[in-house]
Formats: sequence, structure tokens, C-alpha cells
Amino acid sequence: MKYFLIVFLLTLAALTPAHAKGPWLTDMQQAQALSKETGRPILAVFVGSDWCALCFAMEKKTFDSKAFSDFADQNLILVEVDLPRNKPLPKELRRQNENLAFKYDVVTFPTSVLLDGNGKRLTTVRGGVFEPADFLNRIQGHMLRPAGISR
Repeated sequence: MKYFLIVFLLTLAALTPAHAKGPWLTDMQQAQALSKETGRPILAVFVGSDWCALCFAMEKKTFDSKAFSDFADQNLILVEVDLPRNKPLPKELRRQNENLAFKYDVVTFPTSVLLDGNGKRLTTVRGGVFEPADFLNRIQGHMLRPAGISR
């Protein structure tokens, strides 16, 4: 029984993304509703989960970091927009992701697009692998602030 529990816990850990401290959504409509409800912007991260080496590196270096996780948990709605080459996706999800890539002119991977709750682009960070602080600096200045609050 003890062996079964250990195997179960290790399997569960392997199936859970390391950056899942805050939930990564896949449904943009859900993300927009949540953004409008909370006032938090959406960070849509376009990846190729089964082919993009830079995406793997960006996930490990930036999105799995404590600095990014702590910031995102308090300030962002996270959306993974996956465009795999060989991994099957549900038809509607694939269509949504392709339409989003077209809408936001995503041609390099990884690309991160910061959006408001209506889907308006606030900024884009294209390609490359960034230190967590550098990545956060690139998006923070573009985040909407409530009226009367300045930095």
C-alpha cells in the first residue's frame, strides 16, 4: 500500500506542470471574463509544446520561477495558447489558438501578449528566454492601473 501511494504521488507530480501554482487557462473567453471580474490583465503565452526548444527554456527559466509565480498569482490571468505540431488538441481549442495567433500576429515562439479583459493588446514580448525580473519589467509598465493610482 505504501509503495502504491508513493507511485501515485510521483505520477501526480509528473503530470502537474511546475508553473501551475496559479492556474494556466486555455479558454480565452473564460480568461476575459475572469479579467473583467478581477481587473487583472491577461498574459497569453503562445507556445509550441511539442517542438519549441525556446518555449521549454522560457518555461523553465521564467515561468517556473518563484518571482514570476508570486507576481502572476497576484496580478495576472494566465493563458497558455498552445500550437503543437504533433500533439492532438480538441478541434475547438486548436481553432481558437490558431485564430488568436493570427489576431495577435504571432509568428515567433514563445510570444507573450498582455491583454486587457476585452482582448485589447497592451504589449507583446516576442521570442527569447528572459530572466524573470527582465520579463516582468517588460510587461509591468504596460499594465493598466486603476484611476488615481500612479507609479
